[in-house]
Parts: sequence; C-alpha cells; structure tokens
Amino acid sequence: MDARSEKIVSITQSVDAELFLISHELANYSYENYGKLITLDTGDYFDSFSMSEEEKEFYWPYYIWWLIFCSRKFLPYGKTVFQMFLQNCQRHRKLKPLLEKSLSRWQHVHPGFYRIVHKVSGQVYHLADLFDSRKEKVVCVSEEMKREPSDSDLLTGLVLPSASGVYFTVVNPLIIPGTLKDSLVTKLEKFYQEKNRPGQEDFFAEHYPEMLKITIDHLLENNLRRR
Repeated sequence: MDARSEKIVSITQSVDAELFLISHELANYSYENYGKLITLDTGDYFDSFSMSEEEKEFYWPYYIWWLIFCSRKFLPYGKTVFQMFLQNCQRHRKLKPLLEKSLSRWQHVHPGFYRIVHKVSGQVYHLADLFDSRKEKVVCVSEEMKREPSDSDLLTGLVLPSASGVYFTVVNPLIIPGTLKDSLVTKLEKFYQEKNRPGQEDFFAEHYPEMLKITIDHLLENNLRRR
C-alpha cells in the first residue's frame, strides 16, 4: 500500500472510531433533551404486550432506536431526534468533511430484517435484507452477544453506516431462531404486501413498530422468553 492509500485508510479508521463514539453521544443527547417523551411513548407501545417488566426492558432498545432515527411525531417541522442532534453538532463543533458526510447518511437509516449470508469473522457478519436480497451489508456487532447467531437465524435491528462502508450496531440485533424464522417471515411478508405502496421509500421508517410487534408476539406465542 502506498503512502497516500495508507493515509486515506488511516483517516477513514479515525472517522469510524469517532462515529462509534458519536452514537453514544446521540443516546445521551436523546434522553437529556427528549427523555420524558421517549419514555412515555415507549411505555405506551409496550403496554399492549403481555410480558414482564424485565422482558420489556430487553425489547425497549429496538423501539427506542427506531424512535430516535425515524419517528417524526415529537418535534416541529417533522424532524427526527437524530436530525436535531445533527443540527446541534453542526452548530457547535467543526466536523471533518468525511465525518459530516457519514453523519448525514444516518438521516436515512431505519431498522430492518436480515438473513445471514455468512459469518465474516469474530462478530462481523455478511447480511442480506429480507425484503430485498440485492441489499447486502457487512455488519460489525459492537457488543459481545450472549448467543452467537447461526446461519439459519433471522436478525432485526438498526445498523449504522460507517465511513469505511462497514455497518455497525447500536444495540445487538434481535435474534429470531431458525426454528421460528419461516413462520415469522410469512407473517412479515403478508404485512409488507398489504401495507406497501408502489414507490414508497420510507416503508420501514413508518411501519417498523408494527413489524417489531409482529415479531415479539411471534416469539411470545412460541414461548421464547427474554430475560
């Protein structure tokens, strides 16, 4: 690798490390500024589930991260919590061009459902979008998982793009065991076909809470409890 290429790689790695730290800053910002709204809305969402408080706490992050990046019902002008955070960053700190470009991409993320193509190494996985197999991502799971997913499992959750092109998680993906996958996929695909409109680009940003509910209900119906 020549000196110029090494410098580019070094800059990209530096920005990736900063993006990871910023994802934690975003969590703090969200609760410091909108914690009451987030807690009330999340509580209302989980009131419809028959589960223990401990189980609700396990599932909360999957809804909350959707709320931070996708929900437009809290703030003026239909902005998301993340967009307010980004504006605050742009106003109060000098962002490197590559960092600002990467953060701008986060305005368009949403949770998804993924098949495992294969494990790359360690906690890095090659994933394919359940609803569009042409959309593939290499994802680094940021925290150690209690159970390593197998190739037959289905995953759901939010992943964020880094400057290098690899994605990373903000919370470990929810694992749907392979034994329950096919029956869940049938339910999810039915919902998608019923609700999706031609040309709709924000389907998962809008409907992920309903799809998450279908998923959690399916796990509970099959006596898969989370503690």
